[in-house]
Amino acid sequence: DEDLSSMDDDEVHAGIREVIEALEALRRSYKTGHAVCEGVRTVIFGKPNTGKSTILNLLAEKERAIVTDIAGTTRDVISETVAAGNVTLRLSDTAGVHGTEDAVESIGVKKSMEALEEAELVLAVFDLSNGLDAEDEEILSHVEKRAKIGVPVIAVCNKSDLFDASANETEIRRIRETLGTEPILLCAKNDESRDALVSRIEDTFESSDFSLSDTTVITNARQHAAVSDALAHANCALDTLDFLGADLACTELELAMGKLGELDGRQVTVDVVDSIFHRF
Repeated sequence: DEDLSSMDDDEVHAGIREVIEALEALRRSYKTGHAVCEGVRTVIFGKPNTGKSTILNLLAEKERAIVTDIAGTTRDVISETVAAGNVTLRLSDTAGVHGTEDAVESIGVKKSMEALEEAELVLAVFDLSNGLDAEDEEILSHVEKRAKIGVPVIAVCNKSDLFDASANETEIRRIRETLGTEPILLCAKNDESRDALVSRIEDTFESSDFSLSDTTVITNARQHAAVSDALAHANCALDTLDFLGADLACTELELAMGKLGELDGRQVTVDVVDSIFHRF
């Protein structure tokens, strides 16, 4: 009726495959787009006196947190937004996690655990000058749970000026095997350590699949949800085409188009408007 050429099932199948590949690439862009444009919720996590506040100051390139040799100096979450190369970090230095009967310290430890649960990146800090003790093992246990659900973890073995890497190979291997990542050894008191840490952070969030300069990227959770929903409908269309025919598959494709319409403004529902204005 509309003078459109017909497509056979093989052509529709190939077309849906192309749509799925494009949507998967767009969804993968969220990790880097979000990191560059909105900032990554990052927590510096470890037991007391491992140099967490020194690492905050190193990344911030200023004395943002008080640093002393006294364990437990940081008792609350200290926040700072810093640029780590191309990645923006919404950085939180937390109180050292350990067993304590001090009421104020206990509140700080609770806040540290809450920050860990909300983190999109964890800098797990260890001081190997005295090996790994029971408190370090507790830190490893907490961070391992986040790593298992896909939260990026960078293990930082701080105070490298006070220990010999070869003598601590057992501890380094323990961290590597538990967290599935190669620890980075540095001394946060040395400014040159910043480049090594920033490089690791950039490697964690930059993707080789696309370039920010010439590829469409998504940058916030609402866009990511819309693309994920569109991808789910496209996959469902593929399955429907194989078992129930093109007519029902096209219904799923129309739903996918509706979700993509939320990205470029062609289709804006009340829920989308509420979501956008809620952010201001």
